[in-house]
Amino acid sequence: MVDLATAVAVRHDPAEVVLSRIVPFPVARVEVGAGLSGDLLAMTAAMKELADLAEPVRQQGPSAAVFARFSADPAADILAQADTTRADVVFVTAGQDGLAALRASLVTVVAPPPDGWATVLVRVDGDDGEAVLRLGAAIAAAHRAELIVDAGARPARRLAAAVRELGGTVLGPDVPPAALVIGTVATADAHLVVRAAQPAVRADRDAPVPTTAPA
Repeated sequence: MVDLATAVAVRHDPAEVVLSRIVPFPVARVEVGAGLSGDLLAMTAAMKELADLAEPVRQQGPSAAVFARFSADPAADILAQADTTRADVVFVTAGQDGLAALRASLVTVVAPPPDGWATVLVRVDGDDGEAVLRLGAAIAAAHRAELIVDAGARPARRLAAAVRELGGTVLGPDVPPAALVIGTVATADAHLVVRAAQPAVRADRDAPVPTTAPA
């Protein structure tokens, strides 16, 4: 997930990737050794893992910040963090509910990407179709992968023009089976499900573009 979030961030300059781990409060505290509690050990391990993930992000250009905390309400903390950082895109793992009020674009990783994928297959469907297309194009460009777009049996001219502008091709008869599939909630075979940003979000071109990726 961090790799995919970085692929989106590198398309902007300046940009920032925020690696966030929201740790549920432990049910019980367990004391370990000389007063070092189990929950403190869990937090230390989380911060170490995030720091290790952040270094490759910085090597690709974007700045990277790490954030970890205990929470009784992970969804509320994700919403608050996204607002504080003015995130344009938020990546989460499947099963994270309670984000309907999120104003940024929401990308949910619902299935692991296939090994060795070299093609991004974008399935454009419904009101979120343009957001799906833009995200797919950014990931394909960052990975130097082929971009293929499934726009239905009769794609609109405007959409076909946008695909050409982004360097993609409209779906043909020969689609590689090992493709990263990006779509909407209606896309049955998607690895990434995209929900477009809410109308209140407006890009600020003079400010860094934060991309929050809970790890």
